[in-house]
Parts: sequence; structure tokens; C-alpha cells
Amino acid sequence: MTPNDAVGSGSYEGALRELGEALTELKRQRGVPSYDRLRLRGTKLLGATGASSKATLSSVFAGRQYISLDRLMWLVRTMLSYLDGEEGEAPQRDNPKLEAWRARWYVLDAARTAARRQTAAARPVTPEAFPEPRADVLPEGQAADHVAPPVPPRRPLAASPVSSQSRVTGFVPISDPLRIDAVDASSRRAVQALAISPSGWIAAVGADLLVRLWDPALHPHESVRLGSDDEEVLVVAFSSDDCLRTLSVDGIVRFWDPQLRVQLSSGLAGDSKSPVGGAFSLDGRLLARCDPDGFIWLWDLDIRATVGNRFSDNGAWPPVTALAFSPQGLLASGDGQGGVQLWDSATQAPIGDRLAASIEPSAPVRALAFSPDQQLLASCDAHGLLRLWDLDARTAIANPFPGDDIQGVQAVAFSADGLLVTGDADGLVRLWDQATPQPVPSPSMPLAAHMVLYGMRRGQPTEFRPRLHHGSPVLDIAFSPDGRLLATGESDGVLHLWDPTTRTEVSSFLHHHGPVRTVDFMPDGVIATGDDYGVRFSAQHPHLDRSRYLTGNIGGIYAVALSSDSRLLAVADASRIQLWDASTRLPIGVPLHIPEISPQAVAFSPTGKLLATRGKEGVQLWDPQTGLRRSSLGSRIGQVQAMAFSPDGRLLAAAGEGGVQLWGSTGAWRGGVLVNEGGVRTVAFSPDGRLLAEAGDDGVVVRNPLTRAPLTRFINETGSVQAIAFSPDSSVLAVASGNEVLLVG
Repeated sequence: MTPNDAVGSGSYEGALRELGEALTELKRQRGVPSYDRLRLRGTKLLGATGASSKATLSSVFAGRQYISLDRLMWLVRTMLSYLDGEEGEAPQRDNPKLEAWRARWYVLDAARTAARRQTAAARPVTPEAFPEPRADVLPEGQAADHVAPPVPPRRPLAASPVSSQSRVTGFVPISDPLRIDAVDASSRRAVQALAISPSGWIAAVGADLLVRLWDPALHPHESVRLGSDDEEVLVVAFSSDDCLRTLSVDGIVRFWDPQLRVQLSSGLAGDSKSPVGGAFSLDGRLLARCDPDGFIWLWDLDIRATVGNRFSDNGAWPPVTALAFSPQGLLASGDGQGGVQLWDSATQAPIGDRLAASIEPSAPVRALAFSPDQQLLASCDAHGLLRLWDLDARTAIANPFPGDDIQGVQAVAFSADGLLVTGDADGLVRLWDQATPQPVPSPSMPLAAHMVLYGMRRGQPTEFRPRLHHGSPVLDIAFSPDGRLLATGESDGVLHLWDPTTRTEVSSFLHHHGPVRTVDFMPDGVIATGDDYGVRFSAQHPHLDRSRYLTGNIGGIYAVALSSDSRLLAVADASRIQLWDASTRLPIGVPLHIPEISPQAVAFSPTGKLLATRGKEGVQLWDPQTGLRRSSLGSRIGQVQAMAFSPDGRLLAAAGEGGVQLWGSTGAWRGGVLVNEGGVRTVAFSPDGRLLAEAGDDGVVVRNPLTRAPLTRFINETGSVQAIAFSPDSSVLAVASGNEVLLVG
């Protein structure tokens, strides 16, 4: 069958799927080597030029992503080097075993070419998979008056409507700066360009025009340099699968694997003129570059040709000096007079009027960056002035950095989860988090409640007495969903129910299987408690009945977590975690085993799509639906003791011996460690997301999770704090210390 025959009988998606199935079968025959082993083995045998990232390999094997012929041959030759699970020699390129794979690729490529000829209207609006970078050199550019053949646009790229809810009003710093120790010939240290990947890698170009790479989650103050001294880089950008792309002053585009720290391929993009600036689209298929004449060119890195004609606003004056793509494909250009213009890159037509700077004299725009939701555009000029533009209102946000003297900004970027990254003239890279409007309290809330909330959020807590006294140390506490009851579990096996308003006991119940280590309320008000035997479900007041245990005799229970939709219950004993259907009380799948970790800790994300567990060297994130591990987050606070997600899911906080460590929703690093020398045993977000409480041997610290700044600290004279819990309305924090529980608001 010829490639054209195959195209006529099947779709591009079908060809992708068939290639993925064939590769999966070959992998099975060769002992199922992991993606990491394949990458390391292939690099050792065949070099790094044909290597693909782990995310790309996963997509290719799943039949969702195209792969170039050179990379396919690299992958197949690497897998063929395994014989009965043992490592051998890779076959040569002319080995007959490879011919069938070449033929399969030609069928795929022909189907892809046919699919690319479809009209733009037939293409989906959703982002496409990240393509494989070409290993061959791109051709020299055509003359300026040459009209390239039209290329169908991949998706509508006009500005999309934005929501007015929870609009960002500014940013606050969240970490100590990273430093680039590089100077240019004039002894300047300015950061020239920035990018941050979905998983948290940070790439920065220093004054020497060389790229530095950080993995802040594991080594926040250690960077590695990529490339040679003659690679003068103008632009850095990450794709959705963490592949790094760079554009140099000589017009060369290079593709890098940040984990292996090796160059994958390179090629010339454009003519011989040195670009002034540039930007990569998120799907990696388009490069926008501005030339010294002040015009914009679009290059399709996949078909290696220009897209349409060069274009600019108002006849290349003022000249274009900076470019940026939004995640949705909108193009922004900055000019030599400090203005910004939005473009539809499919039609190369301007969108709306130019966003003009109101400060005179204005300076040329140095850098641009879109927020992931396309609501904001950050721009910085040659004077180091950073502006935030509200693209819905098409105006600059007034005072977006309240209380912070931010000057000399030379480079700017946004992360996939909304962090702002800036680089300044002193070679410092800083992370900033979004500040959103504070919610207006309900007018129906009593004045006393307003006063309590005001004090709590400003570091002036009020303790409500008397304290709740117990006969033995309190191990866990929880408020009922309506806030009218507080449950406490003792080390001697007694479960108590209290009225938090009157601070009086409602009822108590003695367990017969050891300490009550965990206490949780189910949505229907039933109380789930964990002890040495399993998880018991008990009814509320007036009669606490004895229900059968959920887990049976599998050992002591150390943590229980309920998903936000109340469908899943995660139960952790000393060495494993079992998921249960909360309604049928039946187990789901096989337990998750985390060796060498005892006891365990668990937390569901607000959407229920992630389950965080304690790992050997930090935190592990799991997909509770499939039981597969998604990622591992390295700890810089020692052994993790507890975890909590923020109500909006944007932050994951872990408590440990060294303090509290924060990650973003994608697992990206979210600033430095919140140091607590006394160690932190537990951590909790308030339900409204405006407070973060941490507790341990030195008492309780309540912080603003946005600024990370402590609001208040208090030490309890009865001993170290074992557990904390916020009331559903966020107005009261319950603190279990020794044999007492104190309520503060």
C-alpha cells in the first residue's frame, strides 16, 4: 500500500493512533522500558539530537502527537537495542528491520499533509499537540517583497471575551529573588529575557546573552548554563510539554530538553537580518519576529516558510521592538514609542486601537507577556517601567504593585497558573502572585462577626473562653459543615461533640480500638473517625451509634480525606492508601503503596482530580480516577507531615520540620520556604482562602497566603499544637494543644 492509498482510506488521527499502537507493542516486546530509560539509553547509544521529552513520548505512544522521521528512527532503534529486557547494540540506520517503520511514517506524513490542507473552519479551536522540532536547517528567507503561499490558519485567533469575576488588581512578591551573575562589556547585569515552564522551570537570559536554567522546586538558587558563548540569545520560551525554544541574534532557533540539558535541534528561521525581537506561539508552530526595519514576520516552523506578508502598524513607524503570543494565539507588538498593538495573527489585521502609554516622554517597549487567561498584558519599557494592561477595559491598571518599589524591569513572563516573573537591571529574577479584589462581607452578617473577621485577618485574634478541656491529648478536630458542632478525638479513644458557640459538650463516645487519630464530617453530618482498627461512621447527637468499620482490620488509620464532590474517600494507614466510594462504602481499585513512608498523609484538590500523598522525598500527586502517579514534588522542609490545598486549588501547602513549602496547581514552585524553626506539624487554609495557618511545637502562625507575610503568632502554654481547623465561615480557628482546644477568632 502506498502512502497516498493509506491517506485515502484513513484519517490523520487514525494514522497517529496506529503508530502509537505499533510503538506500544514494540515497547512491550522489549521488556517495557520506562521513558526515562529510553531517553538515557538512546542518548548514550545514538546521541541527544533525536531525543524527545517524556511528555512528547507519552503523547506519541498514546497516538496523539506527530513525530519526525529522524526522531521515530531514534526511538525505534533505541527500543530494538533491548533484547529480552537486556541492553544490547542499536541497529544501524540501514537495517532492514527499520524499513517497515519508515513506510509507516511516510503514511503518517502523507495523512498529515492532507489534513493540513483542510480549511481553517474545519479545524478545532482547542490547542493542538506540541509538534516535534525539525532536526534539519530551515531555509533562507525570501526577499521582503516576496509573497509566500497562503497557509490556512490553525484556529481563530481574535481576542476572546474575558470574565469580570475575580479580576486581578495587582501583584505581590512571593519569594526571594534569583540572581544571574553575568555582566556585559559595560558591566551591566540586566536580565534580557525570561520564560517559565508549566512545571516551574525558569529560563533567563543574562547580560551576556547566555541562557541560565533553574529548577526552583529542587534547586532554587542553583542555575545551569545552556549553550556556548557564541549563542547570543534574544528570546526564550517554553512549550506546553516543557520543551525550551530559543531565538538568537543570528536568527537561529534552537530546541532544548531542560531535564537532560541538551540541545535537540536547531535551524535558521527567517532571512539573514538579525531580529530585534521575537515570540513563539504556545503550540510551537509559529515564530513571530520583528526585523530592524520595524516590520513583523510570521514563520511557520513546521512547513519552514513565511506566513503571509510582513506587516506593521502605521507603515513601520514607530518601529516594532517587542512581540508576544497569548496562549489563545493573539499577537501583541510593542513599539518604539511605548505603545502596544494587538493583532489577529491569522489575518495579520490589527485588533482595536493602539494601547498608548500616558507617560511622556515614552520609551520603547522591551518586553511583553500575556496572562494565561488573556485578561492581562504586561509590558516593560527601556526605562524599566512595568505596566499591566487590562485587555477588557483596554487601560493600564493603576498602582498594580502596592507597597513595592518595583523599578528597572527589563524582562517579564507569566506562568501557566498566573504567576508573574520579572527580571531587572540588577540581574534579579522575582516571582509575583495575583492580588484579587477582596470580597465584600454580607450585609446580613452581625456586627460582632464582622469584628471577629476583621481582627483575624489583621493579626488581632480574639480567644473565646472557656477552653474545651479533655482527659487526654487531643489528636484531631473538625467542624461540622454548618459550623454548629465541633468534633474532637482523644488519644484515649474518646470522641467528643461540642457546641462552639457556648463551648459546652454535647455528647461523647468511647471507642474500643485505640486513639482517635482522625475526625472528619461527611456531607450528611455523619462523623468518620480513624483508630487502630479502621474508619468508623457514627451518627450525631443525640445518640452516637456504633456502625461497622469501613476498612476492616488493616491496622491503624493515620489520615482520611474526602473529595469535594463527596464521592471519594481516601484512607491512609501506615504504608498504603485505599480509595473508597463514599456512598456505597466499597473499595475502589487496589491500594496505593508508598514504601518506606509511615505513617501517611493525604489531601484531595478542590476539584477531586488530584490526590496528594506524602512521598519519600516530598509530595506525590496521583490521579484518583486511574490510580496513576502524576508527579513528584521535592521537599526542602524535610519529612512532610501534612498537606492542604487552597480552596481555589491554586496552591498546595506542605508542612514539615523546616516550615511550610508551597507549590502551584501544576506542581510548579511558588516561592521560598516559609521557615519555622520549631517545625510544622499541620497546615490549613481558611475556607475563604484568605488565611493560611501552620502549627507545631512553637504554637500557631497565621499568614496571608498571597503575600506569605505572618499576620499573628500565638504560643499555647499547654504544649505543642497537634491539630487545627477553620470554621466553615473562616471566622474561627480551633487549635488542639495538649488536653485542650482553644477557639480564636
